[in-house]
Amino acid sequence: MSSNFGSGTGVFSIDKGDLLMLKLENGDIVKLECPEYTVTCAGCGAKGFMGGSAQSINVFYPLYDEDIQMLENSRVEKVRVYTADGHVEDSVKSDGAKKLLKALQLILDY
Repeated sequence: MSSNFGSGTGVFSIDKGDLLMLKLENGDIVKLECPEYTVTCAGCGAKGFMGGSAQSINVFYPLYDEDIQMLENSRVEKVRVYTADGHVEDSVKSDGAKKLLKALQLILDY
């Protein structure tokens, strides 16, 4: 699973082994581990012209069969990303959860 996001607060890093946690509507938690150290840079996670000069990060988390099964059976309601400085957490809106499931299905159907 690839993710990109910005902090709006400057440089930060995600260490090897830091977790991306996805809390599902059924109460299960999918824990994905970052396989390598990654640091922000100007525009790294930008899409198009927006955010091209802001500090952001593009990071990868492997998905395994058990993770995929959990994500297929319940929508994501919260996301928590651990960084070298602590963690960031946010709720996932219904539309975002639907998009994540659709993207997962596209990958699985490929």
